[in-house]
Amino acid sequence: MYLNVKKYVDSYEKCQYKSKARLEEALFPTRASQLFTNLTIDVVYPLNAKGYTSLVICQDKLSRWPEARALRTINAKAIIDFI
Repeated sequence: MYLNVKKYVDSYEKCQYKSKARLEEALFPTRASQLFTNLTIDVVYPLNAKGYTSLVICQDKLSRWPEARALRTINAKAIIDFI
């Protein structure tokens, strides 16, 4: 799981900021059968409080349990350490 998350986070900036192409895909529901097997992760900008620049939020899809942490720098290591 560590390598999958690292690969996703590393590719995030390339896909969202540099590429002009956007893929349109059909939406479909996802279901989780066990706790913490299906997570939603988001990074929120701008947060400028005491040197923190962003907020990473993770939520379990089954229980809806949220976790959040303010980050000074946003990079793959910071996200993986949070998870």
